[in-house]
Amino acid sequence: MNKPIFAWSGGNPGVTKAINGSDFVVANVQTNARKESQSYRSRDRAVPHNLYAQGSGLFTMQPEGATPPPQQFAYRKATDTAEATPTATPTTAAGVTTATPTAAVTTTMAARRDRRHDHHRGRPE
Repeated sequence: MNKPIFAWSGGNPGVTKAINGSDFVVANVQTNARKESQSYRSRDRAVPHNLYAQGSGLFTMQPEGATPPPQQFAYRKATDTAEATPTATPTTAAGVTTATPTAAVTTTMAARRDRRHDHHRGRPE
C-alpha cells in the first residue's frame, strides 16, 4: 500500500506493539502526531468518542516521494450499463448467510431478479 498513514489513538500494549512494528506511517494523534494532526477533543461527546484530527495535517507526515497505492477495484463508468462488462456466471439461486451476535440473516436471490427471500432467525420476513 506504499506506506499508508495510519491515524489512531490509544490501544493496549499488544495492539500498540503491532501497530508500531508495522510498515505504516504511524500517526498516533495523542503522541507523535499531535501537532501535525491538530487533534482535539470536542466537549459535546464523552471520551473516547470525542477525539478528532485534521486529515490535511496528517498528510504532512507522508514520506518524501510517497505515491498513492495502486487501484484495488475496477469500477463501472457512469456511461456503462450493468450488462456492459459481465464478470459473473448466472445461476438459478445464490444465498448469503451472515451472522451477528444478535441475529442470523439469510438472503436468497432467486433466478428472477425481482425475487428476494430474507430470513431472520430462521423465519421469513
